[in-house]
Amino acid sequence: MAKKEFKPLFGLNSRNWNQIDYASTILIAGVMTRKGIQMLGDHQLLGGASSLASKANFGMKNKTWDRFDDISTALYALILIHGAVDAYEERRNIPSDKQLIPGKGLVYRTYEEAKAVF
Repeated sequence: MAKKEFKPLFGLNSRNWNQIDYASTILIAGVMTRKGIQMLGDHQLLGGASSLASKANFGMKNKTWDRFDDISTALYALILIHGAVDAYEERRNIPSDKQLIPGKGLVYRTYEEAKAVF
């Protein structure tokens, strides 16, 4: 019997999903770091550097940071959808040849790696 051809979720294969995971993580980390530094500056928690920190933009405009925030949020939403489909398929014990997303996504790969350690 020939292996069934899958139509990946949103037309993205596992390599594309990994790229989305990485891009989203990098963007979210950058945006949150900037917001954290600005918050510390706004609350005068960095002493003499507080006035500089409250305006920290790392050479980019606020509009650029807003776009990064929007893009990272959209990518993260895709990752959550992917994880939800993975969780549904795992919970329902759907066989691999009938899964919407064949194989495990980031959520279950991480879970299985942690489970192997403990």
